[in-house]
Amino acid sequence: MKKLSQFFLYLFLIVLVVGVVGFIYFLQFAKLQNLDALIATIRLIYTYLPISAGLALLWGLVFQGGMQQTNALGSVIMYIFLIMGIAIVLQEIAVPSFTEIKQQSLILQAKKAKSLPKLKLNPTNVSAAEFANISWFVSKENLAFAQKNTFLSFEKLYKAPGEIYYGINFKIVAFDNQGKLDYVFIAPQIKAYQTDLYALSARVYEYKNGNLTGQKGYNVKKITLPYPIDAVYSLRAHGNLEDISLIHVLRYNDYVYGSHINFYHIGILMFFKISYYIMTIVIIILCAGFGLTFQNQRVVGKDIVPALSFLIVSTAVTIMVYDILLGAVNMIYGLII
Repeated sequence: MKKLSQFFLYLFLIVLVVGVVGFIYFLQFAKLQNLDALIATIRLIYTYLPISAGLALLWGLVFQGGMQQTNALGSVIMYIFLIMGIAIVLQEIAVPSFTEIKQQSLILQAKKAKSLPKLKLNPTNVSAAEFANISWFVSKENLAFAQKNTFLSFEKLYKAPGEIYYGINFKIVAFDNQGKLDYVFIAPQIKAYQTDLYALSARVYEYKNGNLTGQKGYNVKKITLPYPIDAVYSLRAHGNLEDISLIHVLRYNDYVYGSHINFYHIGILMFFKISYYIMTIVIIILCAGFGLTFQNQRVVGKDIVPALSFLIVSTAVTIMVYDILLGAVNMIYGLII
């Protein structure tokens, strides 16, 4: 545990330098707003965490020494798990959460308000009057997914407190087994909670052999969705695909694999995020090996010149290894796609 605390002390110092320099740059030179600068800084720390974690372990072994080969494996494994935990918190929890907070703050700024109005929302009670408040909520546009021969889409989906969702211009287009149009369901407004969807002023157009055979209208029509509405919303990015959390991908894995439209984009996301974690583990293992070698030889000593030279060379080599691994990932992605 003492050695781990030394490793994390080096990691804290490296991350602190990267974070402070990055935040100042984004705030003063890139002219980002406070929250945007914070999100960009978190992304910067996360992106270079493999380098920071590797160097912290390497420097801790070389400059502190005292670790036996027999004890190294357990400490390195524990260190890897802790670094993975930090990476998950930064990218899978912090970035998506702060992105949602940023979107909500922009809405409040536009309305010149400090907080959301107090609204009494019930997931099962539906009325057209509720839609007067949806402009207060964070939204995502052009959401769509497929289930077998049925395609569902929302022009806009608003997330209200209590995991209640309001949608604009909801549409279902279904085809028969021959690929001909079966029916079209259209609703200008919907309210959804979990897998229950309530469509207001809905209309259904029925087809046979591709020809319109009839239509029906409903004041309120309840539909059971094949997946929770939160899955549809959570696995749609505000703009940057990296905003989607891998936690949501695992939580709603049935939606990911069952929804044809979303699988391609989520698949790309999963490929790069899993590759990132693998690269991090590889760099940490390599740095652990070099660190144990150099601590036994004690080539650095207490002289400032060898120490400074080692810092520069080890940083350059670690960055080079990271760049090589990143290039390999991009090459594999190019071959697959």
